[in-house]
Amino acid sequence: MNSGTNRKDFCKQLALSSLAVIGHSMPKPPAAHGSDNQINWAGSVSLAEQSFVRSNSIPNQNLVISVKDYGAKGDGITDDTEHIQLAMQSNALIFFPSGNYLVSKTIYLQSLKNVHIWATGAILTNTTLTKHFFQIDQCEFVTITGGKYTRSGVPSASWPTDRHCFYFLNCMDVVVQNIFIDGSPGMGICIANGINVKIVDNIIKNTTRDGVYSHYSVNVLYSGNYLENITDDALSMHDYGFNAAKHRIQALGYSQAGNSIIANNRIKNTMRGIASIGLQSLIITGNVIEHVVNCGIEVFNTLESFEGPDAQVQDVVISDNLVSYACLKSHKILGKLQGDNNQGGAGKAAITVGSFGADYQYEVENKRLSNISLTGNMVNHSAADAYFLNNIDGLVFNNNTARNCNTSPFPPYTGYIVECWSCTDLCGFNNNVIDSNSPSNAIAGYRVRNTTGSIGGWMGSKYVVYPGSTTTPKVLY
Repeated sequence: MNSGTNRKDFCKQLALSSLAVIGHSMPKPPAAHGSDNQINWAGSVSLAEQSFVRSNSIPNQNLVISVKDYGAKGDGITDDTEHIQLAMQSNALIFFPSGNYLVSKTIYLQSLKNVHIWATGAILTNTTLTKHFFQIDQCEFVTITGGKYTRSGVPSASWPTDRHCFYFLNCMDVVVQNIFIDGSPGMGICIANGINVKIVDNIIKNTTRDGVYSHYSVNVLYSGNYLENITDDALSMHDYGFNAAKHRIQALGYSQAGNSIIANNRIKNTMRGIASIGLQSLIITGNVIEHVVNCGIEVFNTLESFEGPDAQVQDVVISDNLVSYACLKSHKILGKLQGDNNQGGAGKAAITVGSFGADYQYEVENKRLSNISLTGNMVNHSAADAYFLNNIDGLVFNNNTARNCNTSPFPPYTGYIVECWSCTDLCGFNNNVIDSNSPSNAIAGYRVRNTTGSIGGWMGSKYVVYPGSTTTPKVLY
């Protein structure tokens, strides 16, 4: 692809084809309110939380099995683990009537098809922090709707484990919708080797690892979720390049994880907002991210520190996202002050796309990314850079805005608000840097280094083209 126009057409085609594969129409970006396009979080989430425990209607279904038919009490006193486990073996819609169901062990579903769990109006409480809540292995056509899932004793920030609320392993055609996870000693939802997975319209809070995580998975959708108080990535999708783990997706003709969408989620108070390693064909759009210790959005290749790594980021669209207050020096999550002054890596910019070393350091890993498009994004009040882009072949960077970034002087890594390093075939037009900080910590609004392509219509602070760049027009201040 030799022209910006062709890359724009490619990005549009990628968006349409990915949506067709997943079968979910692209929702509109969430409405923004208040100063600097900030979301007013108060009120809306509490109403949504109430909806998870109020309604107990169930859809029409020929065969509905109530867990109470198997002896579950739902009285908040009796251990209902064994009764719920028995009900899970039924090839039916498994219904949880309103109540509080205590669970002391992992609920297992294995090698099942056509499983529908309907828990709207119910609360399920796991009384241990040392086990998965649900483990779902080798299952197909699984739908989980509604319910609040919590732990007796909300985990602290110092309790990160691999004990997740929902753990899906080698599953296909999965939908998780309208659930409320409040507290997990590990991840909220973990998906390993998944195919055709939709995580939509959920609330996930207070997890000591990722809110929602997937690896070596294809055709995955995260949409309409609200995540808060996450001491790792709120939403993540990864391919670490370990070929032995990719036999399921390779059997379907995919060489690496991807063909996925992260759209219209709201994220607040996390270590990172959205993170993705090594994916091919990914759309990140319409997300609202606020108060994160590291990046709001990070898409990257990683150092060759895994056995047989071969996954390299390609064909990615990042559009119409709003990121505010990223790259913070410190921030309290789950009652503990989380700090990361690593401005040489994961805290380099609010939106970061590039290649990084084992400790997320830039200028360490040389693997290239290809066909990347960033359009219509806005970054407000990043403590470090707004955008950092490096090692990209075929980069579209148009109509993006940065407002009052570089708010914290962390030398030597800050000083420029938009940075583009070692990229080829750049098409960069109509971007805007607004810097009303007083005093300003920025040397310049833009820095372009060792990059080829075309730029123009950049508004706001002056930009710098370093020796080694052949962008046109070539401007040097």
